[in-house]
Amino acid sequence: MQTSTPIIGREQAGERPKLVISAEPLNVRYDVVAVVPLTSMKSGRPARAGEVLLRAGTAGLPMESMALCYQIRAIDKRRLGACYGVVSDPQLRAEIAATIGDCLDLPYLWAAGSA
Repeated sequence: MQTSTPIIGREQAGERPKLVISAEPLNVRYDVVAVVPLTSMKSGRPARAGEVLLRAGTAGLPMESMALCYQIRAIDKRRLGACYGVVSDPQLRAEIAATIGDCLDLPYLWAAGSA
């Protein structure tokens, strides 16, 4: 859990689960981690661009949640609370990674850098 304050506009606020996405060597070395906020899944609401559905029980989550991959932010590790668990399903990890890549336009950046 992490408190994202102050918030502006449509940013996610309050205590909520976060998915730490930064590489472990960076997590060990620095005082900040990169995270994707999670939000509870509203009944009947489909996933939208930049979001990945996490079923209840995934990484210990008590309810279905959405990983908001378009709202990546860096936070101080002191904002991290208890760990729910780890996303261990390789297909789900790949979907999250691909969605983050799409949100950051990484395929375009990589292609532009090689030209």
